[in-house]
Amino acid sequence: MSLLKSLRATSRAGEATAARRRRPLAVALAATAVVVGAAVLAACGGSVSQATDFEPGRLIVLGDEHSVLDDSTSAGNARKYGVNGLDSSGNRDCTVLPSVIQYVASRYGLVFAACNPSNATVTAWNRARAGAKVEGGGNSLAEQIASGALRSDDLVTVWIGTHDVIEVYRQFNKGQLSEAGALAEIERRGAAAAAQINGVLATGARALVFTVPDLGLSPYARAMVSAADPDDATIGADSAAMSRLTALSKGFNAYLRTAIDSTRYDGRNFGLIFPDEVVQALTSKPTSYLTYLVSPYNVSSAVCAAAQPACDNETADLVSSGVYNGYLWASPLWFSYPAHHLLAVQVNTRLSALPF
Repeated sequence: MSLLKSLRATSRAGEATAARRRRPLAVALAATAVVVGAAVLAACGGSVSQATDFEPGRLIVLGDEHSVLDDSTSAGNARKYGVNGLDSSGNRDCTVLPSVIQYVASRYGLVFAACNPSNATVTAWNRARAGAKVEGGGNSLAEQIASGALRSDDLVTVWIGTHDVIEVYRQFNKGQLSEAGALAEIERRGAAAAAQINGVLATGARALVFTVPDLGLSPYARAMVSAADPDDATIGADSAAMSRLTALSKGFNAYLRTAIDSTRYDGRNFGLIFPDEVVQALTSKPTSYLTYLVSPYNVSSAVCAAAQPACDNETADLVSSGVYNGYLWASPLWFSYPAHHLLAVQVNTRLSALPF
């Protein structure tokens, strides 16, 4: 079943037993959306009654591996940095186990060139790049924004910051930054991301802005507690890695959220999506989300044994006894399908509630 059909089924009447099982998740996400949406509008003077429905003509995707669709090995049939789905014949199918940005596109009937099995007209553009940071590096958020003019009928998704948090943490770990200096630097980067989002909104485009996941709860952070960074042996084990990465994630998110210009932009212009809260909720009380995080669940380890983005939902690509839909994380830093599914529920609620 596609994610769009799955979400529609979730709200279908007459499924009493299933509805009772889903209620904790639906209530929690709906409550979060209402509270956050109301807070944004109240703080910025927005009002639902002041807006008309927004129907995007295009979707523009900005960010890092959370949003990448890589069709370099199979044109029109992209791989994701997560768990890729297989069709009934065992072949990779980019429409199976969709990411949250694929859900956004499907909600409006928009099509990515990178996932286009029916060769439909392309109406969604994915500028997200592996390794992207807020600034520098050749794939920065600023460079993605500048790669093509935005229009007033564009819906833009922005999900950036994971590599910034990891880079700043590594600089601290190697003694290049003090703890206070690391926090100041990550806050600066969060504010820099918000400044670039202000530029996006100034074009008249609308945006969905994603927070950085709580990386202190990631498999990367958990491994760093007792072992050196597998990608850089100069990054030594750190017993406080989890708390430090959580603090850096919070610092980035705080400035990302508060430095968007509230005197000019409110719920008529953008909506906030909270991967950090999804990670925290699934980690602290996974049994409340078993409609999506299938038991036996695992919220601390990565399910993929295969390197990203080549991990498919077949036994050879997964850890022993791994079940892809029971894992929060696909790899040390990137989500598995259940997290994307939960974020799609949050996006659906947000887009239904925001005035835009």
